[in-house]
Amino acid sequence: ALDECPQSEEARRNMLDGLERLSEKASNLKIFATSRELRDIHDCMDVLRAEVLPISTRPVDVDIGRYVGSELSHDRKLNRLGGDLKTLIMETFAEKADGM
Repeated sequence: ALDECPQSEEARRNMLDGLERLSEKASNLKIFATSRELRDIHDCMDVLRAEVLPISTRPVDVDIGRYVGSELSHDRKLNRLGGDLKTLIMETFAEKADGM
């Protein structure tokens, strides 16, 4: 998950540069990496001529919503929350997860 590498203190840039150097030295190397669609990562993958396999986030968001809904229903403390609040919590989790 390349997008999990922090951008602060150039950590992500250093990692992406390392991937570029590694791919130059080992032309038969295969790496499987995931990421959200972020410009710096996308640009690096373009330079590496990486094959992109897009994944729809919608099914994952639905699964996250189901999981959170299940937890809200089965947890004794959370089960006491009102229906509107539970819906807001489920929608917020799914939205903020962005398919991850």
